[in-house]
Amino acid sequence: MDYSSAAKAVRAARGYIHGKEGFAYEGSLVYDKVEQRVVRQFGSFPEGALPR
Repeated sequence: MDYSSAAKAVRAARGYIHGKEGFAYEGSLVYDKVEQRVVRQFGSFPEGALPR
Protein backbone atom coordinates (compact mmCIF):
# COMPACT_ATOMS: atom_id res chain seq x y z
CA MET A 1 0.00 0.00 0.00
CA ASP A 2 1.10 3.57 -0.52
CA TYR A 3 1.08 6.06 2.36
CA SER A 4 1.56 9.82 2.27
CA SER A 5 4.22 9.80 4.99
CA ALA A 6 6.67 7.44 6.64
CA ALA A 7 4.90 7.95 9.98
CA LYS A 8 1.59 6.73 8.52
CA ALA A 9 3.32 3.72 6.97
CA VAL A 10 4.95 2.84 10.31
CA ARG A 11 1.59 3.16 12.09
CA ALA A 12 -0.02 0.84 9.55
CA ALA A 13 2.83 -1.69 9.79
CA ARG A 14 2.47 -1.81 13.58
CA GLY A 15 -1.29 -2.20 13.14
CA TYR A 16 -0.76 -5.32 11.03
CA ILE A 17 1.24 -6.89 13.87
CA HIS A 18 -1.47 -6.08 16.41
CA GLY A 19 -4.36 -7.23 14.21
CA LYS A 20 -6.00 -3.85 13.65
CA GLU A 21 -7.06 -4.91 10.12
CA GLY A 22 -8.75 -8.10 11.33
CA PHE A 23 -5.78 -10.47 11.06
CA ALA A 24 -2.60 -10.35 13.12
CA TYR A 25 0.54 -10.93 11.10
CA GLU A 26 3.86 -12.22 12.44
CA GLY A 27 5.78 -9.46 10.67
CA SER A 28 5.48 -6.40 8.51
CA LEU A 29 7.81 -3.83 7.07
CA VAL A 30 7.96 -0.33 5.63
CA TYR A 31 9.66 -0.21 2.24
CA ASP A 32 10.78 2.92 0.43
CA LYS A 33 10.01 2.31 -3.26
CA VAL A 34 12.08 5.30 -4.41
CA GLU A 35 15.25 4.35 -2.54
CA GLN A 36 14.42 0.63 -2.86
CA ARG A 37 15.23 -0.25 0.74
CA VAL A 38 13.52 -1.46 3.90
CA VAL A 39 12.99 1.48 6.25
CA ARG A 40 11.57 -0.39 9.29
CA GLN A 41 10.81 -4.03 10.02
CA PHE A 42 8.44 -5.22 12.74
CA GLY A 43 8.20 -8.74 14.09
CA SER A 44 9.38 -11.79 12.22
CA PHE A 45 9.73 -11.46 8.44
CA PRO A 46 11.13 -14.38 6.39
CA GLU A 47 14.40 -13.56 4.65
CA GLY A 48 13.11 -15.01 1.36
CA ALA A 49 10.06 -12.73 1.41
CA LEU A 50 11.99 -9.47 1.71
CA PRO A 51 11.84 -7.18 -1.34
CA ARG A 52 14.94 -7.17 -3.51
